[in-house]
Amino acid sequence: MGCSSSGSSRCNSRSSSSSSSILICCFADTAASVPATYGTKVLVRDMLETWNASADVLALAKIEINLAGIPEGKNVTFKWRGKPLFVRHRTADEITREQAVTTAGLRHAELDNDRVQRPEWLVVLGVCTHLGQQQQHLRSSSSNSSH
Repeated sequence: MGCSSSGSSRCNSRSSSSSSSILICCFADTAASVPATYGTKVLVRDMLETWNASADVLALAKIEINLAGIPEGKNVTFKWRGKPLFVRHRTADEITREQAVTTAGLRHAELDNDRVQRPEWLVVLGVCTHLGQQQQHLRSSSSNSSH
């Protein structure tokens, strides 16, 4: 590409070595390569954009919850990515009770202190297909809950 001696055979012929013919060859090479480069860039960009998440998926990926609006001892259920997200503001008694649990009887042997960032908040994502059962279980497990 370009105007050097390694260019196209049409531009390399010794019989047309005048400066005007070299200039024409340079212009022709540039005129052909700029649109081709731009077209390649657009093609690659469009292909890469198909890998990005769509706007509706990104909108579902984020949720902001005002924790100040949840009184102590109450549950609130939100929908996040099509799944229920349960948030409970735990009381001091609940925190003490959960911290006293031994790991021997747990399916996943992990202490409450290792599972939480802030012990006063319990955040659980429901992935069961029987969503009615999850809410019933949450209601029966805490007598002071509301949705």
